[in-house]
Amino acid sequence: MEWLSLAVFTSVGYGLYNFFIKAASDKINPLLATFYLTLTAAIVSGIALLVLRSLNLLPAVHSTRSGVALVIAAGVATGVADLLYFIMFARGQSLNVGLPFALGLATVLAITLSMIFLHETLTITKTLGIIITLVGIVILAKY
Repeated sequence: MEWLSLAVFTSVGYGLYNFFIKAASDKINPLLATFYLTLTAAIVSGIALLVLRSLNLLPAVHSTRSGVALVIAAGVATGVADLLYFIMFARGQSLNVGLPFALGLATVLAITLSMIFLHETLTITKTLGIIITLVGIVILAKY
C-alpha cells in the first residue's frame, strides 16, 4: 500500500503544478516559463539529492548508460510538453478542459507504450478504464 500514499502525494504535486502553470500562462513568455520551471525542478532535485546523501538516506548513486539515456529522453519530452502546455493555456484554453484532455491522452499513450515495449499486461478492467478515458477526451474535445 506504500505506492498508494506516494501516488496521492504525487497527485497533489501535479495538481499544484497544473494550477500554477495555468495561472502563470498569460503572465510570462512560454519559453522563459519552461526554462524557469526546468531550472527550479533541477535545483529542488539537486538540493534533495545532497540532503538525502548527507543524511545517508539515499543509497549510493547508481546509473547505467541506458538509464541516463532514458531520463534524458524523458527530459526532452517534458521540456517540449511543458512549452506546449504553457502555449495552450496562454492562448486561452481553460484548465478544466486542457488538463484532462492532455493528461487523458498522455495516459493512453503511456499505457500503450508500456504494453508494447515493457510487456505490461492489459486486463479487462484496465481496458475499460482506457475506453472511458477516450470517451471523456472525445466529449471534452467536442464541447
